[in-house]
Parts: sequence; structure tokens; C-alpha cells
Amino acid sequence: MRIISSRQTFFLKWIWPGVMAACLVSPGVLLAMAMVTTHAFALPELMPPMLVGMLGFVIYAVYYKMKIHVLADEVKDGGDFLVVRRGHLEDRIQLADVTNVTIRTSNMMLRMTLRLRTPCKFGDEVVFVPPEMNLLFPLFPTPLRNTPVYEGLMRRIDRAHRGAR
Repeated sequence: MRIISSRQTFFLKWIWPGVMAACLVSPGVLLAMAMVTTHAFALPELMPPMLVGMLGFVIYAVYYKMKIHVLADEVKDGGDFLVVRRGHLEDRIQLADVTNVTIRTSNMMLRMTLRLRTPCKFGDEVVFVPPEMNLLFPLFPTPLRNTPVYEGLMRRIDRAHRGAR
């Protein structure tokens, strides 16, 4: 089976959120450490960076839950079916059960969404990052409709629908 999801998904789901959390929290932590070491602890000076860091952290946590956490970890192409894995859950989806495939950018991230006729373990949609996704996406944009994975998937889904009639 051929993997049709990006190998960068692990980085997007696990490494990048840690980097973002560290960037949001570090200014307040560094200021607090400076105040403690110089014995010039002043709460009013410490509050703005801490509040900004906490607000940014909450906003990013909501964004992560809505946009990144739902991504499938791995999608394998088995010919007339796809094997989707997210965490410890794995499900097999027949191409004839896919009603629509969309590919779009969402916050500089390329995402492919499969809408399903009958829900699977992940619901009625499976979202994954195609292999054409580049972490330098804003510098090297990928044409959305001409990706090989999208074109090949659409052709085979159309063939599966015609064969099912």
C-alpha cells in the first residue's frame, strides 16, 4: 500500500504545538526569572506578558483542537479502498463510500477532506495533509487542483461510483 498522506503530519500535530507553546509562554517565564534573580519582584510588571502568553496559548489550543487534532496521522491507498489511521484507531474506507473530495489551504496548510456516505470511526469526514504539503508552503505554493494524489483519487472514486451502479 502506498502512503498518500504527508510524512510531516507528525511534526504538525506534535512538534509544532510544543514550539508554539514555548514561544507563547517563554517571555513571561524569562521576565519572572529575571525578577526573582534580581530580587526586584513586581507583580504589575509581570502580569501583561503572562496574560498575553496565556491568551495566546488558549487561542492556539482552540485552533489546534479544531484544525490540527482532526488530521489523520496516516492514509494508505489500497487501490479500491483507503486505510486511515489516527492515533490507535484505524479504519478501512471503500472509495465507493467517498462522496466528495476537496483540497484547500487552511492557514497556510494544505488539507484534503474526504466526505463519506456512511460515517466511519472518525465521523463523516476524513481530513489529512497530502504529500504535496510543504512546510515552506507560503514560499512555494502548491497548485490546489493539480496535485497527483487529488487527481488520482478523484479518477478512482469516479470509477468506483460508476462500477457501483
